[in-house]
Amino acid sequence: MSTDQLDATNQTSRVAANAFSVLCLVGAAIIGYLALVSHASASSAFVNYSSSALALVITSALVFLRGAHISQHGLTVACLASTVGTTWAVAADYTNATALVMFFMWISLFAWYFLDAQHGMFINLLIVLCYMVLLTRLVAPARYPIHLLTMIGSLTAAGVIIEMGKRQVSRLLAQLERAAVTDPLTGLANRRSFEARSHSEMTRCERYGVVTSLLLLDIDHFKSINDTWGHHTGDEVLKFVAATLSKL
Repeated sequence: MSTDQLDATNQTSRVAANAFSVLCLVGAAIIGYLALVSHASASSAFVNYSSSALALVITSALVFLRGAHISQHGLTVACLASTVGTTWAVAADYTNATALVMFFMWISLFAWYFLDAQHGMFINLLIVLCYMVLLTRLVAPARYPIHLLTMIGSLTAAGVIIEMGKRQVSRLLAQLERAAVTDPLTGLANRRSFEARSHSEMTRCERYGVVTSLLLLDIDHFKSINDTWGHHTGDEVLKFVAATLSKL
């Protein structure tokens, strides 16, 4: 992995950590508020406060580690812990189920966007399983299928939309990256690409104690072509030479 790719990966990791920290912090505040204003039993209040504390612990851990690279496994563990905490809070106090179940969607959106497909599907499958368990207590058996299908449909639609957006962004970034290192006239590598490749090649030579070569080419009497036939013809000559060299 190149230095630029490593920097981009670390930057994405930091953004993901910051985003999930915000989600956990807001979730902790909402759960704590509901525990204060609701007239739940002491055991339900304890579970709510514990869930809020768990969210704060996750937030603290992500803030503490945000300077380092957090792997996909680490972010998946954070999503898993949040899903379990949400399920625990809903199971302890069903009177606030409607408000708390929305946390599942928060976690799902984060997982689809910041995790790879495998980890994202794992988290969303876990959300569906937890929601299935909660539905046995939340709704009548006759309403169970429609609630479950609605949740599965919502999570799937969110995943498809986010995945389509991510692919479009990836295509645009790839085009920008190619444009940044390619000469628009000839399609050959530009000066920026040459300098980066030269630095990489010299580093390789120093590491392994080998030699390298550099071939310089010049088009004879190119100025006279521009002066006689115009710059458009000169551009065509450059493109022809570039195409010929690309075939070598």
